[in-house]
Amino acid sequence: MTQMPWKTKRLLGPVAVLLLALALVVGCGEEAPNTPLTLLEGTQSATRIQALETVTLRVTARDAGSRSLRFSWEASAGTLGSPSETATTSEVTWTAPACSARGTGDATVSGGGNSHGQLGDGTILQRSTPAQVPELTGVTALAVGGSHCLALRQDGTVWAGGYNLHGQLGDGTTTSRTLPFQVPGLSGVTALSASSSHSLAIRENGGLWAWGQNAQGALGDGTTATRLTPVQVSARPGLTAVAAGSSHSLALLSGGTVLAWGSNSAGQVGDGTVASNPIPGPVSLP
Repeated sequence: MTQMPWKTKRLLGPVAVLLLALALVVGCGEEAPNTPLTLLEGTQSATRIQALETVTLRVTARDAGSRSLRFSWEASAGTLGSPSETATTSEVTWTAPACSARGTGDATVSGGGNSHGQLGDGTILQRSTPAQVPELTGVTALAVGGSHCLALRQDGTVWAGGYNLHGQLGDGTTTSRTLPFQVPGLSGVTALSASSSHSLAIRENGGLWAWGQNAQGALGDGTTATRLTPVQVSARPGLTAVAAGSSHSLALLSGGTVLAWGSNSAGQVGDGTVASNPIPGPVSLP
C-alpha cells in the first residue's frame, strides 16, 4: 500500500475534529501510479449532537485508474467505531465524548487539490498542511462535494466555495469561487449534503432545498432543469437528514421513512425499477 498525500477534515462542531486519510492499494512489485484520488461525496447523519451521542459518516472516493482504495479514520476526541468499506466507500460511527471544552468553531481545510478553489483559502494552490478559511467561524458542519464545499454556521446560514460549473454553489452563476460566500435565500438550515454537481439543505421548518445539476432529476423539483440558486423541493415535515449521490438523492424522515429520487439506472432509487424519478418518493424497505 502506498500512502497518497490527500486528506479531508470534517468539523462536526466544537467537540472534535475528524480526519480521513485515503491510500491507494497496489500489488506486490507494482509501482504506485501518480494519479489523483478524488472525493466524490461525503455525508453525515446529523449536524448537531450532544455528549455521548453517535453520528454516522460516509464518504465515496475514486482513483482515476479505478483501483481499490483503503480508508483510515482518526478523531481528536470521542470514540470511533469499526469502519466498514468497499473499494470506493467507507462508513464509520463516531460517539461524542462525555465532556469537552467548547471551541470557536473555526473552519479549517486540509491539504489536497485546490484547482477550483474548493479549499476556500482565496487561492488555487494545493495545500499539504491544514489552512484556516478566512473569516469563516462558528461552523457546525461541512459537506464536501467533488470540487466544492459547503459549510453550515451556528446561525443556520450556508456558505459555499469551489467549483461551480453546474451551479452547485447556489449563487446564480456558474463562476467558481476561491473564497466562501453566503448562499442567498437560505436560513435556519439544520443539515446539508453535497455531491460532485448538486447540493441539498434541510431547513428547521422541515423544508428541503436543492440546487445545481438536475439532468437526471437529482434535485427532486419535478423537472430536469439545472438550478443556479436554491429551490424548495419539499415542505414535508419531519425531514432529519439528507444525502446527495452523484446523480440521485436521499432524505430521511423522523419516523424512519427514506425518500429517494433522481437517476435510477442501477436501481439506486430503490423503487423496484430502473426508471429515473425527479420527485421524492418513499423507498420500500424490507
